[in-house]
Amino acid sequence: METKTRIVQLKEQALTLGISHSPNIGPDTLEAKIKGHIAQLEQIKTPDEQELREAKTKDASKLIRIIATCMNHQKTKSSERQGEYVMGGNSQTGSLKRFIPYGHPVHIEQLLLNVLKEKKYQQRFGKGNQQSRLVQEFAIDVLPDLTPAEVDDLKKIQAIRAESANV
Repeated sequence: METKTRIVQLKEQALTLGISHSPNIGPDTLEAKIKGHIAQLEQIKTPDEQELREAKTKDASKLIRIIATCMNHQKTKSSERQGEYVMGGNSQTGSLKRFIPYGHPVHIEQLLLNVLKEKKYQQRFGKGNQQSRLVQEFAIDVLPDLTPAEVDDLKKIQAIRAESANV
């Protein structure tokens, strides 16, 4: 009698787990099938909160090579201004701050690139009755990543500069 209740319990468990089985399956075979299914489910784990946070941080801090051109003529009037500091952050990455030179290639984090893309300024136009509109403050050219050869050349240049600074 105990075998009947055991097989009935196992069949109910298999049904809730979505395991297909033969109607005349034995209790030991069905139990092995259930254990195998549960083991397989445990291997396929969903990312926990810590892993998601690390992935978001990695995405936000990925370096992108760009050239930023300032379209705001109020900022570029003065020839002294060669770039500007851009700051951004979120709960995962904290705050980031970088100097972005105008018209020169630079590597910046994805998060700061998003901040640059969102920046707008009030552009005035028209004679007499002036009107205004919000326009993008920066024209951004996303450049391809450096090749290994370019990275090696850059390392050599930086080593030479470091040596000359120490002398």
